[in-house]
Amino acid sequence: GTALAAYAYGDPGFGRQVSFWRVTGPAVLSYAACSAKHKKSDADTKARAFAALHDHYSKVSLDLILELRGLYIKFGQAAASSPFVPQAYRTQFKVLQNDVPSEDFAA
Repeated sequence: GTALAAYAYGDPGFGRQVSFWRVTGPAVLSYAACSAKHKKSDADTKARAFAALHDHYSKVSLDLILELRGLYIKFGQAAASSPFVPQAYRTQFKVLQNDVPSEDFAA
């Protein structure tokens, strides 16, 4: 535990991976569990269950994107205008189109 935390702190790339999977892992498992639970549910019940997940994880995903920055912001910007991405994510990610602070590369 402590050694992993120290390594993550000392290696920014590894720390970013840990941050990514800390959020993404539970999201993937939640979507898989919802899919399995509602395999035989009617379309409306299934849609409501997934909509609840979309509402929750779209906010969590936006926070992660803003934390990790860089290419994640570019992916979020692309997702914001993709018809293949659930509406809850597109709505959350719209902020990435205009309101992302610029990055200072002079340092």
